[in-house]
Amino acid sequence: MSTHGNEPNDPHGNPPEGQPPYGDQPQQPSDGEPPYGQPPYGDQPQYGQPQYGQPQYGDQPQYGEQPYGSPYGEPAYGQVPPGGGYGYGSGASGGGFSVGAAFSYAWQKFKANAGVLIGITVVGLVVAGILSAIGNSVQSTPVTVDDAGDFAAAAGFSGFGMIFSVLSSIASMVMQALLVKAGLSITRTGTVTDLFGGINWLQVIIASVLLSVATSIGLVLCILPGLAIMFFTWFTLFFIIDRNQNAFEAIGASASLASKNAGPLFVFALACVGVYLLGFIACCVGLLVAIPLAAVAQAYAYRTVQGEPVAA
Repeated sequence: MSTHGNEPNDPHGNPPEGQPPYGDQPQQPSDGEPPYGQPPYGDQPQYGQPQYGQPQYGDQPQYGEQPYGSPYGEPAYGQVPPGGGYGYGSGASGGGFSVGAAFSYAWQKFKANAGVLIGITVVGLVVAGILSAIGNSVQSTPVTVDDAGDFAAAAGFSGFGMIFSVLSSIASMVMQALLVKAGLSITRTGTVTDLFGGINWLQVIIASVLLSVATSIGLVLCILPGLAIMFFTWFTLFFIIDRNQNAFEAIGASASLASKNAGPLFVFALACVGVYLLGFIACCVGLLVAIPLAAVAQAYAYRTVQGEPVAA
């Protein structure tokens, strides 16, 4: 019997029984099947889907979140970085407040709006000073007390003098409110606009009377309670004018803001006292600069400690 084609070394015959085909080549795939060693076509990622090992679309950062690979602290795409953008200057976020930046900003804005700021201060100080002088002169007028009529005259003079003292306090309060409004306008738009609009004068008067009484009582009680009241209610008029809050809401909001930022605001308050003293030493004329300068710096502090931007 012929064994041609069945020898083990026959290159043209079939391989010996139990051995793979010559060259260990895999069988060719039939039509519709993937190459040997690759996953079936049904397991391949579809067009536009992430490859194996990449994050799924559900794991991608949402709008406003940090993108993958961005250093910590960098803003997400489309967000304005803290500290500037869209016409705003420094101090756009909480934690960016500093005493030096506040007074540097206030000085630049004071020079740009000196006429309005000094005008408010001059009118307020002059009117308050005149009314206070009249009240003091009336109260100091000597009155004899020989009979009941003289007692009535003395009481009348005392009441008349107190009226002028109250009017002087109101003039000072109006000046302070207008400087607060000017500072808020400057930090929002860069200049003073609509100076007399948007001020709830009733709430300003109520808050001023409440704080005046509370501060006076606190100063009598070893001085420190009065100073604490002044510090924690420092931003009351800002919340009334800027947020349209009533007197009680504004006092509470000011106390909350001051307590949350007590450290930097305490240093800032000491700096403001120093500015007032320098203005007083300069023959009192320096107060025409010191008072509005501190008001603009306070408006800067009010916005930046709350994370609000200020106009460049």
